[in-house]
Amino acid sequence: MLNIDKNPFAQINYGTGKDVSKETIKDAGTPLKIKWSTESFIELGLSVDVKGLF
Repeated sequence: MLNIDKNPFAQINYGTGKDVSKETIKDAGTPLKIKWSTESFIELGLSVDVKGLF
């Protein structure tokens, strides 16, 4: 799970199919391992209002 939401009331969906509010960390299963290489990247779908910057 990659989550940047630091809201203490945020719910995490561990993908069990159960109601998200009833899932626990025990439902998560095996942790995901990510291997980064020199060619790895993350594409963020962000847009910027350039006119609003100046």
